[in-house]
Amino acid sequence: MDDGRERHARHVRGLVAASEVLARPGLSAGGRLRRLAEVTDAAIAGHRTAVFVSEEGGGFHVQHRIGPALMPDAERDELALLSDPPVLEQLLARRVVVLVGDDRAPGRNVLVFAPMTLEGDLWGCLSVEGKPGGAQRADDLTKGTLSGVANMGAHILLAEHLRTDRAEVLSRDLLTEQRNRRRISNRLHDGPQQILVSLRMRLQMLERDASDELAGELHRLADYVEAARDDLRALILDLDTLTGHTVLSNALRTLLETNASVASWQTTFEADDGVDDVNEETQLTIERVVQEALANARQHADASHVSLQLRRTDGMITVVITDDGTGIPAHVPTTSTGNSGIRAMHERIWLIGGTLHIDSGPGRGTRAVLTAPRHA
Repeated sequence: MDDGRERHARHVRGLVAASEVLARPGLSAGGRLRRLAEVTDAAIAGHRTAVFVSEEGGGFHVQHRIGPALMPDAERDELALLSDPPVLEQLLARRVVVLVGDDRAPGRNVLVFAPMTLEGDLWGCLSVEGKPGGAQRADDLTKGTLSGVANMGAHILLAEHLRTDRAEVLSRDLLTEQRNRRRISNRLHDGPQQILVSLRMRLQMLERDASDELAGELHRLADYVEAARDDLRALILDLDTLTGHTVLSNALRTLLETNASVASWQTTFEADDGVDDVNEETQLTIERVVQEALANARQHADASHVSLQLRRTDGMITVVITDDGTGIPAHVPTTSTGNSGIRAMHERIWLIGGTLHIDSGPGRGTRAVLTAPRHA
């Protein structure tokens, strides 16, 4: 490695870049760890850089590796080193481990392990190997940089662990909530809505036999009843987000068409091949968020046309909902700090590893882009 100001500057740039990886929204835990490996490789100028993650049953697995590939036996040797009691003891004590000389295979240069630890728990480690026959040193600057980046990696793994736990709780709560919403929806449909239908028919029958003055009053009452029925239909629609379809594309098409029938929209629906290859949790979450977006458009946008596109790319599902309505007022945030409805949409999609971006403004409609992994 080179000496002097440039070397120090490169390490500083590496730590800054690692911090940006930690703060950047929308990246999965795996994506963040991969970027950390790339940042470390650039900052340390290593020959081979890897992120190892500890496993619950003991041992480690390679999460990401940058640089030349290892032969299978060499990779086994490296994994075995991480389970070696003296090495493991130092990692658990939050110490950087430097292996060189007799500790390394012939022709291999310095190997440095930096522990990813939080509160005494070992989450994994960063590994950097020098160039064979090179003059790379594992000095205090190198150790400090590795420790800083490894600390960020530990926080990424902890955040992913918490996100997964929370997502499991949310999934159970979401299913329970949906069952309750469907039960209420069915009771409103079978009870009050049917009563309103009967009441309107009765008023229309009385209107035919009434005097002109009374007939006009009965007609107005029938109109009020019909308006109340329309409001109740919209409420039932918002409560019952599950369509009953077993595939995602049919579910979203039904949500769009059902909302359109209430709001009198013209609609466009497009779906790529293969978009239905999603697990139940992903489908349920996407349905819930899309229904919330369509309900917002129906209640506030005053739109005439709404389009929904369902795309599949690189293991991800993307849903784009666009309307030509009045747009979201400038004072209403569209990020995760927005009102309770928008905030809930962001949180639901985040918990399955996805993102939501809403682009809107007064007079220019709204475009919502929802992206989620096909298998959360």
